[in-house]
Amino acid sequence: MLLMALLLLPACGTNEKYGIDLIPQGWNDSLQMTDTLTVSAYCSPDDTLRMDGVEFGILGHLEDPIFGTTSAHLYTNLSVASPVQSYGPEPEIDSIVLFLKFADYYGNNTKLRSLMRFEVFEVLSDMPEPPAGGYNAYNTSFPIDAQPLGVLETAPLFPIEGTEGALLKIRLNPNLGTRFLQADSLNSSNIRSILKGLKVQATLLSPGSGNGALMRFQLSSTVSGIRIYYHTANQAGQVVRTTTSGSTSLHVNAVSYNRTAAQPDLIQKIQNPQFDYSQAPNLYIQPLQGIRIALNIPGLDSLKNTGPKIVNRAELIIPVAEEAPEFGRPSSLILYMLNDKGQFQLLPDVLFADQYNLSLSTFFGGFYDAEKKEYRFRITRHIHEILNGSNPNKTIWLDYSLTNKSSSLPRVVLRGPKDPQNKLRIELSLTSIQD
Repeated sequence: MLLMALLLLPACGTNEKYGIDLIPQGWNDSLQMTDTLTVSAYCSPDDTLRMDGVEFGILGHLEDPIFGTTSAHLYTNLSVASPVQSYGPEPEIDSIVLFLKFADYYGNNTKLRSLMRFEVFEVLSDMPEPPAGGYNAYNTSFPIDAQPLGVLETAPLFPIEGTEGALLKIRLNPNLGTRFLQADSLNSSNIRSILKGLKVQATLLSPGSGNGALMRFQLSSTVSGIRIYYHTANQAGQVVRTTTSGSTSLHVNAVSYNRTAAQPDLIQKIQNPQFDYSQAPNLYIQPLQGIRIALNIPGLDSLKNTGPKIVNRAELIIPVAEEAPEFGRPSSLILYMLNDKGQFQLLPDVLFADQYNLSLSTFFGGFYDAEKKEYRFRITRHIHEILNGSNPNKTIWLDYSLTNKSSSLPRVVLRGPKDPQNKLRIELSLTSIQD
């Protein structure tokens, strides 16, 4: 032990630094280099979104001072909640009612009280399975009977009642209930021969009193569906339930836009990709078959030519331009690319987080920061692979997440890269590798 202590004494108090020869001279200036890359961006209408297979049905009519008018209606067919072997002797209809389980709405809750008309129509032919690319806003139309099965005019408030939650209830023509009872039984084999499907729509009756609203209803809930109330020769108070839920049920949202009264620069931007954004820097994202944003980073190509790099951190920062409580904003956004076949391709940062079970909210980002009023994405691996030749420098799309866009409601106005005060930008920290 004494010998060991003597050997250690010369090392105590020395000013000699070990390991500095591991970092070649001249590298110090390139460590922790930060740069802000320019980003170009433009708004583009979305024509790739599938509107079938959705969990939520969208109804409503919303007049937005920036985005113009959005109208939405839904199609659905029915499944049997529980088969009926026999309705009993001499069944007679009492009433038939459509139930839709309310999920949420979009618009100021006082303006939601604008008078609206809900109408239910019968679909006249089988709703075929979706085409290869799915149903979208451009090919969603099924033939219907022009005479509505049911009409309800109300200023919807959707109070929560009982164990089933908030519901929209529309009384339907009793003749439809009689058709069910005349079939003697109800099962998965005959329900579509009785009723092919339903179209439900909502229109604004008093546009001068408010903006209207868009509403979501849970079509995947067993609560949603038609209930047939009837009595027989020896028993009253009978009820049969069908549901919009089920593996054989088809749900399709159909959305249309009228941007005549939209913000003029928004109209020009979606019509002209070459629009000069320095004159009006804001960017727009609208869900459903709406608007998404294309981002390009031309500065990466010139930076790539200056030699190999290690990307320490790269963040895309997107400030929000408008604070409108009655319209809100999406809680999160996503970034993706399109491959040569036009198919969605996630960024490598998302795939990395998924591979190692990392939280997207903390690793990749994209969630709205109410304090900073911005969305922030970590795209370190994406930038690193471009600078080092692993991936090409392709267009990135900023949008809703693909699983939510077909039935989400809020839209958002963002600051673009030409904004003079707080622009959309990439903050980059990297190290240049010297030969």
